[in-house]
Amino acid sequence: CRSITQTMANAASGDTIQVRPGIYGGNTNFDAVVGGPGEEVPTFGGMLTIVKPLIILSTDGAAATLIEGLGVITNYSVLILAGDVEFGRPGHGFMVTPPQNSTSAGIGVFATNVKVRGNLLVNGQTATGILTANAQADILIEKNEVVGWDTGIAARGLDNVVSKNQVSRSVFGIYAAGGDVVGNVVVGCTTGIKVDAFATAIGNAVNGNRTGILTGGPAPAVIQKNNIFGNSVCGLTQAATLGVVVDATDNYWGAATGPGSDPADSVCSAGSGTATTTPFATLRYSINPTFDP
Repeated sequence: CRSITQTMANAASGDTIQVRPGIYGGNTNFDAVVGGPGEEVPTFGGMLTIVKPLIILSTDGAAATLIEGLGVITNYSVLILAGDVEFGRPGHGFMVTPPQNSTSAGIGVFATNVKVRGNLLVNGQTATGILTANAQADILIEKNEVVGWDTGIAARGLDNVVSKNQVSRSVFGIYAAGGDVVGNVVVGCTTGIKVDAFATAIGNAVNGNRTGILTGGPAPAVIQKNNIFGNSVCGLTQAATLGVVVDATDNYWGAATGPGSDPADSVCSAGSGTATTTPFATLRYSINPTFDP
């Protein structure tokens, strides 16, 4: 089939769809008319909407397989409404651009037991790269590269895992309300990682942002074994409410002496809670997720 939409209509639940190199979307022939022959047909607020359990992979990877949301007035370039969906794998993902309604997301997940892996999301500006809905569980966001969004990855749900992604040039690199943020590299953002509501940030490299990690809200957060240095204002800003203790132990702050002035990153307070940083690591951790386009 020429479109992924038609292929999904033909497929049975549990099938694997392999997508050849090329451009896919609602305006692939550049005539400014959405939904022409061979184009995706927007439904339920998504340009490419997945409504049955499928595995959707590119044969040649994200560098060669573009899902073009630009020019399509919709909320999501890719919208996942079915559980048990796998969208992309390392080496078999997709390049995704934002839809015309740029206040929404490149990939939106509104289901459980979903994997979003190996994708390249670019140039969202005021949109979110990958968005998961409130209270959804068992979502794995792994080994994606997300560049130039308002929020690179926004994950909401206690059982979600955001792992080994590379996020850069966004206002918020990763925002997690619950779940685990593990092994990511976040660079060049206004705020690298924001964790709320029992979220954990473990083993990440958070470098060259304005604020490295921001915590807030009434629930404690765990921030451990991260490399937090080279951030221009604060390595960690705790904005927790009174009585909340943020566990920020065993991190490397840029110097063997722990958090402080240059070359180390500092710990700042913008709330009534407290942050515990001792003991701290005296050597930086080896954190190097690889994105295979």
